[in-house]
Amino acid sequence: MLNKKTFIFLLVFLILPAFSYTQSLIETYGEGEAPVITSKASAEMEALARAKWDAIEKATGIFIRAESIVQNFSLVDDVINKTAQGVIKDIEIVSKQSKGDTVKIVIKAKVLPKEMEKVLPLLSRNAALYVFIVSSKGEMNPVSTKLIETLTNQNFTVIDIAGAKLDPLRVEGAIRQKRFFELRSIMNRGLAGAMVIGKGRSVVVTKRGETIGYGLSSPFYVVEERVEYYIVVKDELGNTRILSAGTVSEKGRGMYVDAACEEAMGLAGEKVSISVLNKLINYLKTKETNVAIHIAGLRSIAENFEIKSKLQNLAWVSSVEEKGLGEFLVTYQENTIYLANSLVQMGNIYIKDFSNLSITAEYRK
Repeated sequence: MLNKKTFIFLLVFLILPAFSYTQSLIETYGEGEAPVITSKASAEMEALARAKWDAIEKATGIFIRAESIVQNFSLVDDVINKTAQGVIKDIEIVSKQSKGDTVKIVIKAKVLPKEMEKVLPLLSRNAALYVFIVSSKGEMNPVSTKLIETLTNQNFTVIDIAGAKLDPLRVEGAIRQKRFFELRSIMNRGLAGAMVIGKGRSVVVTKRGETIGYGLSSPFYVVEERVEYYIVVKDELGNTRILSAGTVSEKGRGMYVDAACEEAMGLAGEKVSISVLNKLINYLKTKETNVAIHIAGLRSIAENFEIKSKLQNLAWVSSVEEKGLGEFLVTYQENTIYLANSLVQMGNIYIKDFSNLSITAEYRK
């Protein structure tokens, strides 16, 4: 016969795992809409994928608009189904409506937020980043403006960190104290692969009219802008680390303090932009992946050459090697899901399957 202590131990051992599992599931509703373009069936599939993502958003508190991931929702759905089948469970279609050329689906689902953490790194964009540099002129200043301009001109996707409602001091403190879990949470909100954060400080070095030696006085105000910045990146497992840190300083001159400050910030922004861009480009080179692409249905060398030309013009494609009719080896710096989506957007190409290292598609003219 079991004694009382043994019985309680067995009871806890058997019941607690099931209780924990039940507690980790969050029941929520999701809504999805999609236009009927090719067929009603494909529109329903897209609407269902959108509804699933909406349910995941509500359960996890990530709040990433699916439009910011890819335009083809079947690809997003495929990633979730293949990588972490336990993310969303017990899907029940509550309603399905057709209004004009639009299909709307409402589902009730149970979501495991912990499992979603396995999927996020696969959807995060290596070339998407937050930029957050504060100064005496606030968040939008010549330093951050120049940096954003430089990065967007190089095809980086810059996410507005203001929308994340973050406290700059808290973010800076998270980096200094290496609270990587908090930094990872920030980047997950926009599926960003990196974050550039910094702080600028303006110091008046020389006042207008101040003696500068040899009986001369300064005709200008001289202001020094000192910017300290960090580049934080996220790896394939979702872990965060500081890629690089740096400090730059530049001096500006002007008849007034504000004018001198603006010039100093502009010059510092130029220097920060060059430094950050070089470090990010070198980092992306380490993230390059060789993706084998097989496209069935190509019937001529002309069609093959046309597809190769389009591939070479895609953002984040470093090189394209032609292996045969419908066979290409693409060196890509982003996650494969974005390459697959780019193929769909080229037109006449339909994705059959994809993984981190390969994409299988069909060309239909």
